[in-house]
Amino acid sequence: MWSNDDFARALTLLCGINHRKSPDTAESWLRQVDSSTENQLIVLDDLLNNEKYNDAYQWRENLKKLEKDWFLPLYTALKNNRIHSVRISSVNEKFSHDFFVKPSSLWKFWSTIKPLSFYADKP
Repeated sequence: MWSNDDFARALTLLCGINHRKSPDTAESWLRQVDSSTENQLIVLDDLLNNEKYNDAYQWRENLKKLEKDWFLPLYTALKNNRIHSVRISSVNEKFSHDFFVKPSSLWKFWSTIKPLSFYADKP
């Protein structure tokens, strides 16, 4: 598990799972990870704090940073077969949504692309 969160670290210690601090970018993570290891869990909670304080601008800026530093490099790594799959789980107190992508998913050009607002909690 890769996380900067103290609670997540405590859970890994309790379960006897290896824990490391999250790197700043996916490229940095890809350089550190052993390619023979199957499953990795990375907790990216950069959007959490600003959402709590209703700072929409900073939340959007953090989302753009996640896109640049994590999602785009992971997409590229998936496309170049550096990793086998990516599962992104978005969770809050009201709902959760999982996005699972593997190389064959990249060929699904007929799939409808939905905007992020589609996955947002509806009032």
